[in-house]
Amino acid sequence: MKQIVFMLLAMATTLCISIPAMANSTSTSMSTGLNHAGFVLEDGSLIMWGQNEYGDFGDGTTELNYHTFRQTATDVVAVACGYYNSTAILKKDNTMWVTGRNNANQLGTGDNKNSSVFIQLDTNVVKIAAGEDCFIYLKKDGTLWGVGETMDRRLLTTQGTDLNKPEKIMDDVADFSTGVRHTGIIK
Repeated sequence: MKQIVFMLLAMATTLCISIPAMANSTSTSMSTGLNHAGFVLEDGSLIMWGQNEYGDFGDGTTELNYHTFRQTATDVVAVACGYYNSTAILKKDNTMWVTGRNNANQLGTGDNKNSSVFIQLDTNVVKIAAGEDCFIYLKKDGTLWGVGETMDRRLLTTQGTDLNKPEKIMDDVADFSTGVRHTGIIK
């Protein structure tokens, strides 16, 4: 099984999509960025693999990790790997946490300093996704939020500057999907 997961991660690292877990696997969520990948096991463990140059794993390190899988967080239900070296996780308590590269303020800290540890971004979150230098997420109340790069309307806003703090994008959203530079929604 570990070999199958490794092959999937290796093949998918050039994509920026969330991949549904395979039937009969022990993974419940899986995501890949350009240089890193993560998957969540049934017990809530987050396993990361890849570059980790900007602290993408959230474990306090910035060392490259192409040779082994590394457990980096617990109580996780979903992972979203950003296209360029940032990661978001959704925990069982509906809190969203982010780590890694922050060049476009995608960590929502108000500055563009990278972080090698997970920082809590928001609460009452039910779904997360990542694009190129941005995160977008759905809250329990049906509001869609985003943070980071706004170029190409990837956060569905015409604002020309990065959102350095989470900002509500839309009300009454049932579901959404995010790609590298685009987002689709269902009202």
